[in-house]
Amino acid sequence: MSNQVSHKISDRLKKIQTGAFWELIGAKVIHADNGHAIVEMHIEDKHLQAYGILHGGVLATLIDNGIGAAVHSLLTDEQASATVDLNVKFLKGISEGVLQSEAKVFKKGRNMMFAECSISNEKDELIAWGSGTFAVLDRKRWKSSK
Repeated sequence: MSNQVSHKISDRLKKIQTGAFWELIGAKVIHADNGHAIVEMHIEDKHLQAYGILHGGVLATLIDNGIGAAVHSLLTDEQASATVDLNVKFLKGISEGVLQSEAKVFKKGRNMMFAECSISNEKDELIAWGSGTFAVLDRKRWKSSK
């Protein structure tokens, strides 16, 4: 797990991670700048499936959130984003500890961004890896129903 990264997070990402879903899973953005992001999450009993292993949906969510944070670090105030495609490879079962996703945007286009993300534990074991495609949207046309 990387501990040598500045703790730079935009006000926009600080607001996003206070949303109900982010709070439900307990994920926190540690760093997000220039297309790179680190998101951390402590595994809790509520994250485990019936066999006592971390549910794959939690790992997929952590990859989605990590890539989303990396993408958001490149957006202007007039832009928003949405996940178009997400691929996840589950590499190791785990049931406790702290997870850290590290995401990097590797291609930034006008309408799409492409990124990858790895999840490791505090022992630096690779738990999952994923990639995603995110649409870049006009924020004025993409409003919340609230």
